[in-house]
Amino acid sequence: MKRMMVVIKILILFLIVTGCSYISPEKKSFIDKWEEDIRYLARELPSKHVDAFSRITQGQFNNKISDLLAQVPRLNEQQIKVKLLELVADIGDGHTYLQFPVQESLPFSLLQFSDGIYVVGADPSYSSVLGKKLIQINGTPIDRVKDKYRSIISHDNEYSVAARFPDYLKNVDFLYGLNFAKPGQTISFRFADNNGVTNEIKTSGTKENNRSITLNTASVPLFMQNSSENYWFASLPEKKAIYIKYNQCLEMADKPVNDFIQDILDQITQHPTNKLIIDFRYNGGGRSGLLNGLIDPIDKLNKTGSLKTYLFINNASASAAVSDALTFKNELGGILIGQPTSSKPDMFGNVQTFTLPNSKTVVYYSTKKFILIGNKKIDSLYPDIDIDWTMQDFLEGKDTDMDYVFMND
Repeated sequence: MKRMMVVIKILILFLIVTGCSYISPEKKSFIDKWEEDIRYLARELPSKHVDAFSRITQGQFNNKISDLLAQVPRLNEQQIKVKLLELVADIGDGHTYLQFPVQESLPFSLLQFSDGIYVVGADPSYSSVLGKKLIQINGTPIDRVKDKYRSIISHDNEYSVAARFPDYLKNVDFLYGLNFAKPGQTISFRFADNNGVTNEIKTSGTKENNRSITLNTASVPLFMQNSSENYWFASLPEKKAIYIKYNQCLEMADKPVNDFIQDILDQITQHPTNKLIIDFRYNGGGRSGLLNGLIDPIDKLNKTGSLKTYLFINNASASAAVSDALTFKNELGGILIGQPTSSKPDMFGNVQTFTLPNSKTVVYYSTKKFILIGNKKIDSLYPDIDIDWTMQDFLEGKDTDMDYVFMND
């Protein structure tokens, strides 16, 4: 009997000292798969990225990988995703980021305006929040929520954080991973109307669906029309202006860029024109230089200097759009109007991808450095003229950039 008691005590002591505990097959599989993904990321990203250690050292990166691997058994899936986002964001490249398969998303769409983040689309069940300003999540003021998100958003500057924050909020996993609530719990969102009256809704997210309804506005501003086209233009004869909306820096199969440029030049030569407006707002990039064929002909046509070039930019202008806006400013004396861009002039780019084997997370990474001005201290392409665009402007169908040009003609 005494011998048995001794054996039992030794066994208990062994369990206490070693910390042994039972791990179910499901949990072991979960741990193994995420550890494999993390090691794959740790091996592939530094070898593929053009300069992964320009801001963080390789030693710091490796230490973060080791810390994350040690934490995996104690973390849930959402927390692991957030840790991976933090790791990649630490590289300091707005072009290098992770895209996870979306499990559940918020039942409303958000957009950043100069005066805050507002709901511009919603599932019919949540139509009561359309047009309202998001002010709190689970009792936390939205500015503090944004502060927590800053660490997981890959960005070049604060304007990039502002532009991407609403999209990151859409993925409910990140709210859970940042510990605003436990997975599966409902999360409260508090909104305010323009009179300061607040209301609250609670949701744990929904599957993606196409039943979203959008906010009614007085009219749709010109720059928000034809969003499915990479580029298009309109002649505004009463204003003696040609307006070019550049949504994405990629050539369209059914509208070759050379034909597009020629159509613009024909309009300018056939009709009195003293304003050329190129709109880069909400252009996330692509391939730079597509519209450079405009530069020499415009320069030759503008011998008297009567044709002014205006370039519209905002916080969602990025990558090749920033490069092109800077080119038109330098070559044609273009005037930058709007808000600072989310990419800096000296930036990473030429993005490629690979996929983590188990979670199927897509990893975007840069393969080139672009030095456009040779000054690392300049963190954005700043406008010559700052223009705000508020929610009220949106509701009234106003384009404040365009209004500025025509009011100061």
